[in-house]
Amino acid sequence: LHYFNPAAINPIVEVVRGHLTRSEIVNAASIFCRQTSKRAIMCKDSYGFALNRFFVPYTNEASRIFEEGLGSPAQINRITEKSMGVAAGPFVVMNLVGMQTMANAAENLEPLGDFYKPTNIVKEMGATKGKWNLGEDNALNEEIASQIIGRLWGAIFLPILQELDEEVASPSEIDMGAGLALRFGTPPCAAMDKFGQAKVKNLIAYHCNRYGVTKPKCLDRVGFLLE
Repeated sequence: LHYFNPAAINPIVEVVRGHLTRSEIVNAASIFCRQTSKRAIMCKDSYGFALNRFFVPYTNEASRIFEEGLGSPAQINRITEKSMGVAAGPFVVMNLVGMQTMANAAENLEPLGDFYKPTNIVKEMGATKGKWNLGEDNALNEEIASQIIGRLWGAIFLPILQELDEEVASPSEIDMGAGLALRFGTPPCAAMDKFGQAKVKNLIAYHCNRYGVTKPKCLDRVGFLLE
């Protein structure tokens, strides 16, 4: 059982099954979650499980955008909250969770490839238990803001499509977790269906090209992921 912080109030628990896990164990775990007022997400044992598989690359990409000088943490927070409908921007969340935890989570995903590797600044801040400075919040021009949002959506969509290819979790459960545990106002699978296949393909192309990632097969399902 993978609980999300703060476990006392976060409603989501990932019920992670291995390839030898018996169905009665999964059923008992699911019942236990209901009895303790938790919502269970059923997922396969895989790096990052269902939710960190995409949430960690999203925060990692935010830190990469900052490293490249495209925006400050406060600026990136503000445009994600405004344009992506998240309750709190990625740097607010990283400060709340703690950079040591975030760096460990990112390092755990490294076996999945270069796209998932933590940035240098994430590693450094994890080692020093640093916090992001959220003070500077000047407006970004629209072109830069659009570029940032595109990269962040792409960093969410690509790993979700990959985990759908691997049958780690269902689109509906991924969206439930994104909404309840991670406070996404627009859950990612619903967002992909809304954007359509052509736009999603364009959004993930940046990361596919930069890191040599093969286009996920589930891209062909975009538009009816939740049907």
